[in-house]
Amino acid sequence: MNVFSVDRLYELFDELGVPPAARMRIIDSFRRPARDLQPNRAHAPMDMPCPKMEMTIHVANAIERAAANDYLFDDDVLGYLDSPFELNIKYMGRGGKVVRFNWSQGFLVITSSRIYLDEWFTLDSLNKKCKRNPTRYQREDTVFRCPPLEEAASKLGITYRIRIAEEIDVTTVRNRNFLRSYLVDRESAPSSFIREVEAYFNGVSFTTLEELQEALPKYKLDDFHVALAEGRIAADFSSAFVCEKHRFMVFRDIESREVYRDAYQLERRLPAMTRLGLESEHRLWISMFFNGGGNRSAFFLPTAPRIDAVYARSHRRSGTSCRANVAIFRRPTRTVGPGFEASQEMRRKWKP
Repeated sequence: MNVFSVDRLYELFDELGVPPAARMRIIDSFRRPARDLQPNRAHAPMDMPCPKMEMTIHVANAIERAAANDYLFDDDVLGYLDSPFELNIKYMGRGGKVVRFNWSQGFLVITSSRIYLDEWFTLDSLNKKCKRNPTRYQREDTVFRCPPLEEAASKLGITYRIRIAEEIDVTTVRNRNFLRSYLVDRESAPSSFIREVEAYFNGVSFTTLEELQEALPKYKLDDFHVALAEGRIAADFSSAFVCEKHRFMVFRDIESREVYRDAYQLERRLPAMTRLGLESEHRLWISMFFNGGGNRSAFFLPTAPRIDAVYARSHRRSGTSCRANVAIFRRPTRTVGPGFEASQEMRRKWKP
């Protein structure tokens, strides 16, 4: 987790060419009093201590709470602030009537490439807004837009975005709510622990948290949780709740995690092919080859449809190459965990 830096913010103003008017509004956002949130049927406000911003973030409901945690755990987000400043909005409503209002919702989100104003909604509420107020809210295929706010924000060199609460799955939300306490308490994983974790992942690309803990028995479970919260161990927060150690997946690095996710997504595209009528006792096997690491491992998805297929995907990030050749074929049932080395039979069937 990176900590917000005012000096870095001023550097970004110059790098991104932020206009003077926008700079003043952003700086004033850090000085203005927090918004007054009163609980009612629509709001269940909460004050969230934020170790990234070193201040308290005020959220109005569960959607904003999930959004604040998303920014906290996202290393691409350098800083964020709730209800930053007002935008004076003017647009033509129904019947050519001029509509004016002051907008002060959402979050100011600061990244190294752009500054955003994010406003969060549920998918159901957005669909209703598009029907009730089509001049303000619009849907283009799977993208929701608000042209009046986009125009007002663009004048300040800021990008307005509509975010959908369903972007963050419930398992990820639960894991972040659980792990954020380690960040708030300013706990840190021992350096010796991090070194042993890195040494362990020199031999495997992914494993479960349970297997990792069994490989490093002298460390407490809290050490693993702190490392996960800090991002020192790459993990898939959507795989399972972190306390379900036998299902929660951890990885050598971000590239390995993304390749694993791509391979797992293939399982969800296979049901249409079940018409091939393959036997139910067969399992889906995937062989993953990671360039550069010399590591080859296999895992199985026990609930997947049983078909033959081939899938390949490449990732190139930060000057590194990570490739997963995924071979899927029929094989009798066999209980195997993550990290199982490809058998001779698999090697004969799979030709990378």
